[in-house]
Amino acid sequence: MDSAQIKRIFLDALTPILGMEEAQGMFKHYKLHLLAQKDISSEQLKEDIHQLSLKRPIQYVLGKTFFYSSEFRVNESVLIPRPETEELVRMILEKNQKESELSIIDIGTGSGCILLSLLKELPKARGIGIDISESALKLAQQNAKDLGIIADFKCLDIREEHLWTELESFDVIVSNPPYIDPLESDRMGESTLAYEPDVALFSPGDPELFYKKIAKIGKTHLSKKGEIWCEMNEYRATQIQEVFRSRGYETETFQDMQGKDRVILAKL
Repeated sequence: MDSAQIKRIFLDALTPILGMEEAQGMFKHYKLHLLAQKDISSEQLKEDIHQLSLKRPIQYVLGKTFFYSSEFRVNESVLIPRPETEELVRMILEKNQKESELSIIDIGTGSGCILLSLLKELPKARGIGIDISESALKLAQQNAKDLGIIADFKCLDIREEHLWTELESFDVIVSNPPYIDPLESDRMGESTLAYEPDVALFSPGDPELFYKKIAKIGKTHLSKKGEIWCEMNEYRATQIQEVFRSRGYETETFQDMQGKDRVILAKL
């Protein structure tokens, strides 16, 4: 089948379910996959369309997505990387482009997209990604191998403070932690709720819990020149700033492409 035939089959099947705009946007993503794969069987196309008709994210259907100029494997054990998180990476690189020999820890690394993107642009840097999910870490290790990047990965829950002794000092602590209050789930997309891992999305009970832990770990594991960079919930930017400020940090916040408070930088 040529691309025109695939497009017709794709849109005819998915437009009644997803709407024309979403179906066309999805095909643009799918077309990149076609160009990379060069050939696709009618059986595979049929299965992909079926999965998409169930509103499974196309990144999971394809098993990969692009993030900050690299292709990453993804599956339901990790979040799908967002453009807002690319902004976080860009900000860290702009701030540290002259500090190439950095030590970096990525807390809640998931697919490893943040850490590996930083290490790709800072080849003299070294880094470790930690996560509570063994399946996520397995995927991150595979992404590192695919990209030819040396990085360490460790299964560790930062909520367990007695485990912090296993960590060294870092110049950059970065995290896109679980920051969504379950009460905010009505603001989220259906496919996100159905397919992406709750453990990476929600912080039940205390939406600032992980920021409090990160602020505390920074007190003992941040180098003198060190920085903490976190993605944050735009609805709780003031509260998250206070978490760091009340613990002696100077903070600066940055907006994403949509003008929402999305990234916080904290320094002692």
